[in-house]
Amino acid sequence: MSNNEGEATAETVPFNGQNSVDTSPLLRTGAIEATSTVVSEETQSSLRAGITWPCLVSAAIICISPLQYGYHIAELNTPKNIIISCNKDTIYRSSLPLCLPMGDAMYSVCTSIFAIGGLLGSLSAGWMAERWGRRGALVYNNVSYVLGPLLMAFAVSPVMLAAGRFVSGFGSGASVVIAPLYLSEIAPIKYRGTLNMLNQLSIVAGILMTLVIGMLANSGPYWRISVGFGLLLACLYLLLFTFAVESPRYLWSHNMRAEARIVLRTLRHTSNVEDEVAGWPVPSASSSSDYRPPNQVAS
Repeated sequence: MSNNEGEATAETVPFNGQNSVDTSPLLRTGAIEATSTVVSEETQSSLRAGITWPCLVSAAIICISPLQYGYHIAELNTPKNIIISCNKDTIYRSSLPLCLPMGDAMYSVCTSIFAIGGLLGSLSAGWMAERWGRRGALVYNNVSYVLGPLLMAFAVSPVMLAAGRFVSGFGSGASVVIAPLYLSEIAPIKYRGTLNMLNQLSIVAGILMTLVIGMLANSGPYWRISVGFGLLLACLYLLLFTFAVESPRYLWSHNMRAEARIVLRTLRHTSNVEDEVAGWPVPSASSSSDYRPPNQVAS
């Protein structure tokens, strides 16, 4: 039977080795087979799909990045007094100083330099998202969230504390650009606003978290725990990011149409995604197609 008579055609896409563009377990364990198959008209169109579990899980994992932004933006608010002045009655045995004596002007620099790092990070975010993908860019950006808290937690001078704030600011600036972009690209069309709400919710949750931890660690040398806690959030993201899929819009724009359909079917829990991809711009022939996920080593 010819295609004009209504016969569905099927195309199987290899999903291993160098042909694999996404190693997320959601693509291996989801309800939808990772094959590129054009299905009958009776299958629900992805345009009418709601927010599925794979979509929600991916969004929640990616939102760890804006959560870290919220945490770092307010981390120096509560422990200011114990950072800039030492309590001589405190019994303390460590090679690290109990506090970092500095004036209000220098403390203001340590606080505000975060914004300068954020500006540079936000300006670099577009290049990062196109170079490494949305998910991949946030993985590489996580280096800032590891290095920044380490510098602050082991700071021996105000300059070192400021350096940690600058590095964390860079990562934060990139996060608040890339995470909303990712959420918009994986969300069902009619639920984009709802899913993007998770970005702002994560930022507010991060601010609340840092205030609570700052209050609990507001004595003696424990301010180092407060400013270093972001390292745990960074490690959590590194442990979970493989469970988030890459943005299908990114894959599509880099001439990986079959792979984009695979991811989109997983996100929508339906194999009929042709109506949705029909509205996407056709990628140019010069678009790069050598993308590799961050956790895959090219052979």
